[in-house]
Amino acid sequence: TPLSIAALSILFLLLALAFLSPAHAAEHVINFESNLSGWSAVKGTSYFNWARHAGGTHSGHTGPNEAEEGNYYLYLEASRNTPSRIAYLQSPDFPETIKRVSFHYHMYGAHMGTLALEGFDGSRWLELWRVSGQQQGSHHAPWTRKELDLSARTIRKVRFKGTTGNGPGKLYRGDMAIDFITLTTSKEVSAGHWSKSGSDIYFANGNVGIGMKDPKADLAVLGNLSKALTGRVSVGGGSRHVTGTRTGFTKEVAVGDSLLIGDKVFLVAEILSDTILNLNAPHPSGALNATAYTDTDLLSVRTGAEVTALAIDKSGNVGIGAKAPTTRLDVRGGIRVGTETRCDAAREGTIRYNNSSDEPEFCNGSAWTRVEGPAGAQGKQGDPGLQGPKGEKGEKGEKGDIGPHGPKGDKGDRGPTGPTGPKGDKGNKGDAGVPGPKGEKGDLGPRGLKGDKGDTGMAGPQGPKGDKGDTGPRGLQGPRGDSSWANNADGIYYNSAHGVGIGRPPSSSYKLDVAGTMRANDLKLDNKTACGKLYTDASGNVRCGTDADSGGDITGVTAGTGLSGGGSSGAVTLKVDTATIQKRVSGNCAVGKSIREIKADGTVVCENEGPDYDSGWFSEHSNTSHTTTLNHNLGVFPTRIQIQVAPSDLSYMMPASMNSVHDAHHAPESTMLTKTQIKLGFYGGDSFIFCQGSPHNPCPTSLKSGKMRVLLWK
Repeated sequence: TPLSIAALSILFLLLALAFLSPAHAAEHVINFESNLSGWSAVKGTSYFNWARHAGGTHSGHTGPNEAEEGNYYLYLEASRNTPSRIAYLQSPDFPETIKRVSFHYHMYGAHMGTLALEGFDGSRWLELWRVSGQQQGSHHAPWTRKELDLSARTIRKVRFKGTTGNGPGKLYRGDMAIDFITLTTSKEVSAGHWSKSGSDIYFANGNVGIGMKDPKADLAVLGNLSKALTGRVSVGGGSRHVTGTRTGFTKEVAVGDSLLIGDKVFLVAEILSDTILNLNAPHPSGALNATAYTDTDLLSVRTGAEVTALAIDKSGNVGIGAKAPTTRLDVRGGIRVGTETRCDAAREGTIRYNNSSDEPEFCNGSAWTRVEGPAGAQGKQGDPGLQGPKGEKGEKGEKGDIGPHGPKGDKGDRGPTGPTGPKGDKGNKGDAGVPGPKGEKGDLGPRGLKGDKGDTGMAGPQGPKGDKGDTGPRGLQGPRGDSSWANNADGIYYNSAHGVGIGRPPSSSYKLDVAGTMRANDLKLDNKTACGKLYTDASGNVRCGTDADSGGDITGVTAGTGLSGGGSSGAVTLKVDTATIQKRVSGNCAVGKSIREIKADGTVVCENEGPDYDSGWFSEHSNTSHTTTLNHNLGVFPTRIQIQVAPSDLSYMMPASMNSVHDAHHAPESTMLTKTQIKLGFYGGDSFIFCQGSPHNPCPTSLKSGKMRVLLWK
């Protein structure tokens, strides 16, 4: 084909001129797609080496989600590999010096350490570049490209130095990554150079460039692919009118096509015949008996039978099996679409075939959906068809793609408690503590001993009538009385002792014995005209008089503290003693101040604006266990205390907490107050300021030392 002939001609020309061409530097590209390309991974003090990986790293909230170029990149695992663990990635020795190096890096994670590039000058390693801390804001953030010019140095090999984060706790969010390294050395290679019509052809390191000096691909073209028109053309200076000799304008160009006449490019505005056409603009200088060029198709691939298999026309339309594609993709035949797993904004509009549901799907930018719309309701089951013959065994299918990375697993169970540490030295005896509050009232003491028997008192009044005596022995049976009934089946009984029972036979002890509730409009007790009160004794008998457990009538009211009045008869009145009770609050405080005390006379004491004691900022640490003593000399126990901590540069401030070691920081461990001093205790195993770098703990990093300030109010 014409394209094949042109390619062979270019290759032959490049090989023929290779020995006459100037020298170019050698370029070495390392993308880690298959191996380390001769580079060496050295652990140093690290527990892990730089490792090839595809997709996201194993830890959450750190590392990239994919490679910068291709599928694989190198990363240094930070989990269980801190603090300040060092790993190297070292290049091989190059026979010539390295002139330039470029690479891509990704450093996302709150616990990120330091990445550095070092060069060996023949006697020692020199640091060429370094960066520390988090550089990307998320997994999906773009990689950062860095290029260094080393032409002024004598460097023959380089190495990357990765150092994990430093600080207390589990610093697992620090997975740094590198990818797509390019080194340019001074080693000379053959290169071809040929000029024609202002366009150059270059050959360097196996790549061919047309119109560009530094081709990055096997074939790189900068400019248009043009073809010459039949015949010759002429156009006057300042004119849009073109005439041709032995030309075929109506067959070779169309309105809107580009046309190169001399060194100027125009568009065809009008075609009048095979030898006459008009341009879209006047030619500034004109041309006489010149060759005109127009854009040609970008690519045409034919089979051995001269049938077009693949074509890309000058407008960018692609044809498969179509010699002249009429749309962006013109396929003369069936299309086979394979499976795909990823669907995101960059892949919106992608079509795939779902092997599980046997149907095509498209990506809407976030999820795969059915092409023909949502699935309808399931139809009724049809009648079973006849069983067909057994088919032949199919060929074994190709191995499927690797599935997406699974979600992060649940947090593991908490490990067992470690052994108890050694007992520390006994501390100095502390100052006497503040007296505790008054205790609660004690329990009632034991009852005293019984006193001596008193003298016999005067004779009291006659006591009430005694209880009825026991029933005597039964007498002889008398004659039969005039009883109208003895027993009744409806529940009313009458016995020989003239007792009546309702609901049961009467007891001989009672004249009326009722099994159930009894109701009466009036109740009269004979010989008890001045009873006053009725009560029930322990046996359930109704008695006349006062219950032994009752306190009796109120005989008088006595006024207590803060009251006046009282009495023992008639209407009793109690009055409030205004000279004793607290008066109405009459004072007030200025806007922005609070009331600290209300006195008995109703006046108030307002809170001062500032503290009564301010220590000012002083240096403090938790490197060792120790106690710091401050003299406040207030003469009383403070009613309010505030402790503030900050880094040494006072770039931010945090209020200290003394509730738990799991609060935002660990300083101080303990605090004790007297009327003249405050003592602050620090434990060497704690952080002075503790940070996790998370939304609920926003301070940047944990510190073992900084500044402290103490404020006290009376």
